[in-house]
Amino acid sequence: MRRPGQTRSLTGVADRFRELWDARTEAAETSTRIVQARALILCAFPYTRVSERSVTRKARIGPDTRMSVTFTSVDPAVPLPFGADRALFAWLQTEALHRGSVDLGALNQYLEAFRLGASGREYRVAHERLRRLE
Repeated sequence: MRRPGQTRSLTGVADRFRELWDARTEAAETSTRIVQARALILCAFPYTRVSERSVTRKARIGPDTRMSVTFTSVDPAVPLPFGADRALFAWLQTEALHRGSVDLGALNQYLEAFRLGASGREYRVAHERLRRLE
């Protein structure tokens, strides 16, 4: 079990995303995936870093229908995803949908997709984003 502030290796993060994706796939049908996409589009991650460990976003999706999504960081050392983390999250979901899985060992595909340089800084930023999304 990890302690607060302890980081996982990139392989550990990839394994955790794979576990979550497998659980999501087993529990979901196509219509549920569409609802999930709508929820994440209408109730996106915060635009800037927030100090709170839990944020609830709300959206009106019909005359009498409202949607509420709560994002929570379980580890106090890891902030909630924010800003451009949304792009990485969207890329992960798109790759998983098209390919059935995502190889996080090949983050260069993400960097190429968003026309980011392949420098050590970009890999560090991508790893930080993965940690927040975890």
